Amino acid sequence: MITKKEKKHLLNKLKRIQRYFNRLEKIEENEKIKDKAKKRIVKAFQKHINRKIDKLIKHIQKRSGKGIDPETANQLMKDLEYIKFS
Repeated sequence: MITKKEKKHLLNKLKRIQRYFNRLEKIEENEKIKDKAKKRIVKAFQKHINRKIDKLIKHIQKRSGKGIDPETANQLMKDLEYIKFS
């Protein structure tokens, strides 16, 4: 169970992360960018996305038991870890 306030906050953060994934996809598909530059840009975007995911995981850990049910928090954190870049 998640409070309405937390749900709204989490959805906003997840939408932002989704937008970064969409931008990353567009960069990868762009043929006008040279390969070397594209690799650097993609790597930077991946790092940025991972940082955003890490911040969201920390937020979920802090709110576990308060605004987010501990079981739900664990599942959310597991799912977020899954989508991170290695």
